[in-house]
Amino acid sequence: MAERFLGVAAVAILLDRDPSLIYRLRQEDERFPGHAVEIVEPKGARKGWREADILAYREGSPRSAQHVERYLGVAAFAQTLGRSAARVWQYEQTDPDFPAHAVELVERKGIRKGWREADVTAYRDHREREATAP
Repeated sequence: MAERFLGVAAVAILLDRDPSLIYRLRQEDERFPGHAVEIVEPKGARKGWREADILAYREGSPRSAQHVERYLGVAAFAQTLGRSAARVWQYEQTDPDFPAHAVELVERKGIRKGWREADVTAYRDHREREATAP
């Protein structure tokens, strides 16, 4: 089962703030916890926080992630495969060898999935071997 993190919008809801203020809050309040994960896409990265860290911050106890884990989002996964994001979603639904996502970011409009780079690379290599098998 994938580990779940909060995206900016979910953090904003917990803190009763506008999502646009969350990044500014990070710069202005040294107690604000650092993000724990990033889901990397070709056009940028989505940051995710542990819910426990945000709740502790809200209660006045600072907790902060020490290390940021990076995962690939669906667009980066697609880029690695040389396919479209729609094709990656299709593989996820139909291919039993498709890797399970490692993390989820709870966002305003749904859940964003993230995969370990090693899993994405292994899946790409597996598909290439299948395509060239006699």
